[in-house]
Amino acid sequence: MPHERYQDVDIGDLIILSKDKYAAKRYFGEIQVVTWVPSNWAGRTRIVYFDQNDWIEVHSIKRNQKWHVRLGEFEVLKKYKKTS
Repeated sequence: MPHERYQDVDIGDLIILSKDKYAAKRYFGEIQVVTWVPSNWAGRTRIVYFDQNDWIEVHSIKRNQKWHVRLGEFEVLKKYKKTS
């Protein structure tokens, strides 16, 4: 099992903010939908380029707004499965 900090995510996955993000949970809500992931995402490659590949873009259902979440600030709640 990989270290909890390094979690691979894809577009459409549901994430839940970690325990220490109280203000963000109140403002954006607890569950977010992933809308953009860099091709060299640090959760996948295990290599972090500062302020380049250590954040993803998510959509807040509560606020209907996009914002950024950094590596280690979330846990994957549900992986999106493509159906044919």
